[in-house]
Amino acid sequence: LITVDCPTQERIGKVARYIGDDTLVVTIDHHISNQRFGDLNWVQPKAAATGEMIHALYKMAGVPVDKTAAMSLYAAIATDTGQFSYSNTTTQTHRVITELIARGVEPYFMSEKIYESNSLGSRRLLGKVLENVDFDFWRGGKGFLLQEPVQAPFDGACLILVLPPESIVRDKLRVRA
Repeated sequence: LITVDCPTQERIGKVARYIGDDTLVVTIDHHISNQRFGDLNWVQPKAAATGEMIHALYKMAGVPVDKTAAMSLYAAIATDTGQFSYSNTTTQTHRVITELIARGVEPYFMSEKIYESNSLGSRRLLGKVLENVDFDFWRGGKGFLLQEPVQAPFDGACLILVLPPESIVRDKLRVRA
């Protein structure tokens, strides 16, 4: 199991019940508050976003970042830095973003897709999600916990995914393993 951007095991919700004695848990996170609950923990509090860390992982592994991956990483970094306005944004953040733009990411398109375009179907889905959100989870965090599953194949767990626009098909979420 690989957790991303989750400083505590509680943040993975009901997914935790699937962790057995033989389950290897890897945490990748940039929060200083990370409790290092995994068997392997990669925590970099100086990173502005977990997306930056995943980008570095691509580099270390020698895996080329294609346009789809670049779009996902851009979305992850843009949202985790408040569109590059939070104090955690660094020159390294902008170096990574520059590379992602060179890979074909269009900032205007991404901003529009992330922040400005909501179809009727996505607004209805958001309404269903908001009906089931436990806002008490916001204490000191940047996440939320769904109390009930919302058209999801998993049992009530909250997975916070950053997906490229191509993953949204006719207001349905397509997730590939």
